[in-house]
Amino acid sequence: MALMVIVLCSACASGGSRQQKVSVLPTFTACDVIRTFREVTGQELAYRRRLDLARMGGGVSDEVSTSGTGSSPYGEFRFWIEVERPTAPGFALRPVSGRPDSRGIYWTYDIPERPGEHGAWAASKIRRNVKLTWFNATKATDANWEMLNRVLEALRHRKSSC
Repeated sequence: MALMVIVLCSACASGGSRQQKVSVLPTFTACDVIRTFREVTGQELAYRRRLDLARMGGGVSDEVSTSGTGSSPYGEFRFWIEVERPTAPGFALRPVSGRPDSRGIYWTYDIPERPGEHGAWAASKIRRNVKLTWFNATKATDANWEMLNRVLEALRHRKSSC
C-alpha cells in the first residue's frame, strides 16, 4: 500500500501523468492549406467537398484542389485534410500496407476505371492531418511534385490562422 502511494505522489509531483506531458501537434484546416498554397505558388485552390464516412468509422475529411476545369500547371492532385480521425482500420490517411520511400512518399498504382483508360501512379505524402496525393503516368516525381511538396513542407512552419 505504501509503495502505491509513493508512485502516485511522484506522478503528482512531476506535474501529472505521462499523457499530460505529451504535446499535441496542431492540426490544419482546408483554409490553412489554401492560404499556404497561394503563398508558395501564387495560384488558387478551391474547397471541393467534405467526405463524411464517420458512420462507417471512416472519419471526416475535406478535399481541396485546383479550381475551374481541374487543369493545373502541377498536374492532377488534391489535398485531403483530416477533420475527424477514423475509428475503423483502413480509413486512415496513411495507407494500411506499404511503406514510404526514403523521401516519405507512399506509392500506389491506380487501376483504370474503364476499358481503354490508362492507370496512373499516385504519390502521397502526409504532414500531420494533411495528405497530398499527386498522379503521374510513371512512378517518378518531377518539378510539379516538388512544388506541391514545398506547399506541404511549408505547413510545418505554419500555425493555424483560419
